Amino acid sequence: MIYITGANGQLGQEFKKTALGKSATFLDRTQLDLADLTQVEDFLKNNKITTLINTAAYTQVDNAESEKDLAVRINFEAPVLMAKYAAEKKFKLVHYSTDYVFNGEGFRPYTETDATNPVNFYGQTKLQGEEEVLRTCPEALVLRTSWVYSAHGKNFFNTMVRLAGEREFLKVVFDQIGTPTSTIDLADITLKSLDKNLSGLYHFSNEGACSWYDFAVEILKLKGIKTPVYPIHTKEFPTPAKRPCYSILDKTKIKTALDTTIPHWGEALQKVAGTF
Repeated sequence: MIYITGANGQLGQEFKKTALGKSATFLDRTQLDLADLTQVEDFLKNNKITTLINTAAYTQVDNAESEKDLAVRINFEAPVLMAKYAAEKKFKLVHYSTDYVFNGEGFRPYTETDATNPVNFYGQTKLQGEEEVLRTCPEALVLRTSWVYSAHGKNFFNTMVRLAGEREFLKVVFDQIGTPTSTIDLADITLKSLDKNLSGLYHFSNEGACSWYDFAVEILKLKGIKTPVYPIHTKEFPTPAKRPCYSILDKTKIKTALDTTIPHWGEALQKVAGTF
């Protein structure tokens, strides 16, 4: 049986549109709450699992600075439990990590072997989770990704569309550089990776690079929204958690392993915006 956690999250909802939509069992927070480790262990003990795709995560970067225990349970302790049972019961585990495991002080795209050094607590929990998952179950697949968005759920894409309808103008930081990743392509690469039975750590995002400002401008352009967007420095928009200023991921490893190409973030955005 294939199980997918985080059924109501943006990636979980995307998987419902794939070939797994009718064959997998989707678990939302009411059915499997990763913050409840007893519930997680009971699920892992009592179900016959062939594949477990863990799309659930604590992703509130700023709140993680104050809700540390919760972030640790969801991003570290629960995935490690999954890895323990995956190793014991011989099922496939897919887990997702983040570009925020890097400090953003680099000057070229980060590879899987580059040194990690997260600058916020969210990144720390995701790094601890990915490392211990692979230590506990080397056959697991961990996909590091970045700036994930879709047409549904809480994410930058929907936030910009909503705010543009509420405000006369928007201000968005231009000095944080990364790559937006569509859940359409993230779900697709996950399925391709499962077909090839990949294991270990891989980077995946769409191709190209932009700032949050560039991303916002293109979102509104494609949605036909005329609200002005102005670039600002990160220091003009202080947040509880620091963000890496550069977090582009090098995807050579997964492109080589799957012999595949990856859509540019602009092309992927057109599909999400419904203009492709």
